[in-house]
Formats: sequence, C-alpha cells, structure tokens
Amino acid sequence: KMQDKLRELENKSPLLHPEMTVADWAQEWLRTCNSNLRTASFERTRGILANHLCAHLGHMKLNAVRPIHLQQVLNRLAEAGKSLDTVKHTLQTANRLFRSAQENRLVEDNPARALTLPQCAAPQSHRALTARERKILLRTAETHRAGPWVLLLLYTGLRPGESAALDAGDVRGGLIHVSKALDGRTNEIKDPKSRAGVRSVPIPQPLAPFLPREGSLPPDRPLFTQFGRTSAHLPTGKRHTKQSLRTLWADFAAAMAETEQAMAARREILAPREPLPPLTPYDLRHTYCTPRPVWRPPGHRQPPDGAQQR
Repeated sequence: KMQDKLRELENKSPLLHPEMTVADWAQEWLRTCNSNLRTASFERTRGILANHLCAHLGHMKLNAVRPIHLQQVLNRLAEAGKSLDTVKHTLQTANRLFRSAQENRLVEDNPARALTLPQCAAPQSHRALTARERKILLRTAETHRAGPWVLLLLYTGLRPGESAALDAGDVRGGLIHVSKALDGRTNEIKDPKSRAGVRSVPIPQPLAPFLPREGSLPPDRPLFTQFGRTSAHLPTGKRHTKQSLRTLWADFAAAMAETEQAMAARREILAPREPLPPLTPYDLRHTYCTPRPVWRPPGHRQPPDGAQQR
C-alpha cells in the first residue's frame, strides 16, 4: 500500500481502483480517453457527464452502479422533457464510460450495455408567427434593446448563430454578408452549417434604420453585443454567447407579453384570451421562409425530399 501511495504521488493522479466513484472515473476517463474528440464533441461529452450522469450518480461507487440506476437517469431525462437527441447521447456516453471501466477491470460488467431508450416527447416544430404576434413583436422591437437583432432574424431569415457571428464590416453595400456562425456548444466562431450558408442577404428597407451606418463602427466589432447587467443595459462590446442570446430572447419575449397588454388596453388589438404561446428565435427564420413559393430556407442548397410548394 505504501508503494501504491508513492506511485500515486509521483503520477500526480489518483490510482485507478475498484472503490473509486463514478465522478472520479468520469473525470479520469474524460481527460484520458477523449483527447481525440473535436472541441464541440468533447464539450458535449463533458456536459452530459456533469449535468446528467454525475449529477445523479457521481457519489456512487463505480462498481455499485447497476443497470436500474442508469435506466432511472434516462427515464428522468425523458420525463423532464429532454430531447431524444439528449437522451440518446446520454445513453451512448454511459455505455462508453462503463465499457472503458470494464476494460480497465474497474467493474466486472458494463451496466449500460443493455439499457432501453425511453419514449421522449416529440421535438417541438418551428412555426411562423401569426399576424397578431407579428404586430406585437414589431411594436416591442421599436424600443427593446434586442429589437435590432430580432428584426434582423425576422427580415433576413438568418440563423441565431449566424447573427451572433456578424461583425460590423459584414454589413456593407446594402447587403449582409454571411460567412461564419457561432458554435452553440463551444461559443467559438466556425464556418456556417453548409457551403450554401455563405451568402449575401439584401437589407430590407424596414430593417435598415435599426442597423449601424456603414463605416460608423470598426469592421471587426461584433454587430450585436452583450449588454451590461445594470439597469441601463449598456452594450459591453463582447460578442454574444448561446446563453446570452437565450437570456436576451427571454427578456424580449417577456416584453412582448407586456406590449400585448398595453396594445389591448388601447384597443389596438383584441384583448388576449390566453397568454402568447412560446416563441423561439428560430420561429422568426421560419416566418421569413413561409411566404416563399418553394420551401427553401436561406442557406440550404435545395428543399428536403417531399417538400411541398406553397
């Protein structure tokens, strides 16, 4: 035992032994067995371990985990409304984690080998805004700090990640030049979803007043930046992340609900019978695409099989 302890100190890493916890093994496995993964895949694996597997089983001894424990984790994710993709990746990560533990003789069997994928809720489809929602959104955008970003999504059909990657220099000559996108998992700037995603989109007249005048900002400055947390909400100059865009959209959606009440009080619209249904930034892209004669979102080479003409 003394020799084992000395060897552990020399290696500056915990010895692999059958009494280690799931959290200990997950940390060692992530660092040692996933170095060849792309950054996005590595970050996704790390997130699944931290948020799903270790969050529920991290305290358990590795060799005490049984299939029922892992199945309960998957079932909880499905019951919480997690997407099929998330549940499936959690199952795959658990299988890889415990298969490696078995290969290292830390467990006798792989408890994730024969898990059952639970039934998950159908993925929420995107939709176009109704005429009522469009009125409320446009009125809200006139004064809300997210207005320019929201209107750009509505009038150009850009993906949220593409809008976050725009610099001031990408707006020139009456066009918005799209050549990069924000990676939602790593918050790094990457190439667009496809080669067809590199494109130039005309700036519609209603959007032009909300964009900075060409040459008024340094060309490498992010077109849309995060806002400070004070009541003034001053721009910080920092590029948006996936989380900051999510926060900004949530604030805008709450402002839309207030705008709806105010417009109804002034009898500009009928009083709402129920709260506004949930909207996502991607619904604005879907709204942009809906009036087109052929279902062909911008940035896609051709419509999917079986797409119907509108």
